[in-house]
Amino acid sequence: MTHRHVRLLAEKDLTQLFAIREVAFLDPTDYEKAENRAIHLERLQYRYGSFEDDRLAASASWYPFNMYLNGRSQEVWGLASVSTGAEFRRRGHVRDLLVAGLDMMHERRASWCLEYPFDTRFYRRWGWETIANGSFLEVPASRLPQGATNGRRLYPTDDSAMARAAEIYASWASNYNFAFARDHSIQQSWQHLFGMAPWHGKHKRFAWLLDDAYCVTVIKTQGHVQTLVVVDYAHSTPQGFQELLKLWGGLDGQVENVKLQLPVDAPLLVEWSNYVVPHPHPLHARIIDVEHALSGVPCDRDFSIVIEIEDEHASWNNGTFKLSGTTTTEVARCEDEPDLRVDIRGLARLLSGTSGLDTLIRHGEVDLLKLQGLELKALDIGPSHMALADYF
Repeated sequence: MTHRHVRLLAEKDLTQLFAIREVAFLDPTDYEKAENRAIHLERLQYRYGSFEDDRLAASASWYPFNMYLNGRSQEVWGLASVSTGAEFRRRGHVRDLLVAGLDMMHERRASWCLEYPFDTRFYRRWGWETIANGSFLEVPASRLPQGATNGRRLYPTDDSAMARAAEIYASWASNYNFAFARDHSIQQSWQHLFGMAPWHGKHKRFAWLLDDAYCVTVIKTQGHVQTLVVVDYAHSTPQGFQELLKLWGGLDGQVENVKLQLPVDAPLLVEWSNYVVPHPHPLHARIIDVEHALSGVPCDRDFSIVIEIEDEHASWNNGTFKLSGTTTTEVARCEDEPDLRVDIRGLARLLSGTSGLDTLIRHGEVDLLKLQGLELKALDIGPSHMALADYF
């Protein structure tokens, strides 16, 4: 009888892993080169495999990242590199990996897990939900404001300038849920923005520092059309963003378009809505542990509410919870009658700032049982945003 099991990968499994990646991701990497193998050796501590006896059938990686949640840097896990060998597909190996991953993250007291799905329908069945992550736009450079700026080139070897860029980024990113804190070993701070993996390639990067903003850009050419792609940017003041717009607009005549990602609360999204282009990847989020995800969330007034939660694949989340607080939320299991019912996906949309309670009620995603259920609005939930540069 075939023995199916899930375990961490070991160095001896790499040859099988590379063979799966070659087909699943059309991966052309030459793994005979030591530097390419070294990347995967470093990540073995995060990479799991589903096996039939000694044959690797599927693999997935679970990475712990530091991200901002409600203004604080906290650990959030990322699911990535899910792949199955062609001969093992439709046998439930990804299911086995997801079940093992949920159990592992729960044991490690994780609150959230993010991923970029190949098909949102597949992962929604397992409790992940698509959350708002802004929009990508390709705007004619002529539409951007013109004018002088105080921008100067930013180099990774300039320690004082890099420290200023990090300060600007922290000021901006802390306003958004799931923005990387960029202080974790998995995502080596800033250096990847200037040419290291995963952004190495033929396109040279140019970075600029202004008084209250910075950006990292590349110019890509398709036919006779040149486009400035904004790989990363941040601003600590509204004026800083206006300076960025003038910096990019000043390239009108050199580039035809400027491509960038705007967060969901950017006022320009309304004005530039006709320049929205397909998003490279939808962002999916799953609440791993309700109590950890809800505890400590800021609230703007005294409130108390009882929620009944349903989670088909994480039994520890099923049940009734009392939320209360004055400035921060406390969570405790209870046996009280619930004020509202919601499944784990609807709760993810609510806590990520993707949908408000009124929206969930209108579309039948929340079962409102008592009028005081609206007290959930006491929670001060900010919008979510992950920068293009931080995609894992």
